[in-house]
Amino acid sequence: MLLYWIVNKLIPMRVSSESERIGLDMSQHCESYNFADMEDEVDDDGQLRY
Repeated sequence: MLLYWIVNKLIPMRVSSESERIGLDMSQHCESYNFADMEDEVDDDGQLRY
């Protein structure tokens, strides 16, 4: 428990609630996966292009 407390004081082991709300990929790693925006991958008939 002492080791955990010391490490937590040097390097916080928890993220803020704002980081959790944004998502850890974006807030911690600057990665974004935009699956909702698939306009580029849909052809004129509305079918997904692979």
